[in-house]
Amino acid sequence: MQTLLAADYWYNAGYVDLAEIIRKVSVRPGKDLLQLYRQMVYNVMIGNTDDHLKNFCMLHDQDGFRLSPAFDLTPNINFNLEHVLRIGLDNRPPSLETILSEAKHFGIKRRRIALEIVAEVQSAVADWSTIFSTNQVPSRDIEIIGKEIQSGPLFRAQNL
Repeated sequence: MQTLLAADYWYNAGYVDLAEIIRKVSVRPGKDLLQLYRQMVYNVMIGNTDDHLKNFCMLHDQDGFRLSPAFDLTPNINFNLEHVLRIGLDNRPPSLETILSEAKHFGIKRRRIALEIVAEVQSAVADWSTIFSTNQVPSRDIEIIGKEIQSGPLFRAQNL
């Protein structure tokens, strides 16, 4: 994505810029835009503020370009709380309202659909402790990462 945006060094880009690239080059823009929106919500929900351009790629196959599966999805514990990529007007951790208002840039026209996506991600993340235990994540890491995940505003959001 960094190459497609022609971004060098200290760039000023946001998820909306990635959405625009997907609209231009993807052979399946609708699917890729929804995937990018879910990834943005997930990053906010777990506290992954290290969401820089090199963590987003377009893959090319016989059909054309498509968004790669998500990768490098970990909380940034005790690091900067500002996202590298803008969400809304700035890089600060966004509110639920900001996440919902950004949905239109990803082809999501109805607030209800955006809320459903946030609730789906929230539901998936809610089982984090079981997933960590099942995959033998050390208990000290579970404790540290768990505090980060549970402190996020989207993780605690009610009435989704």
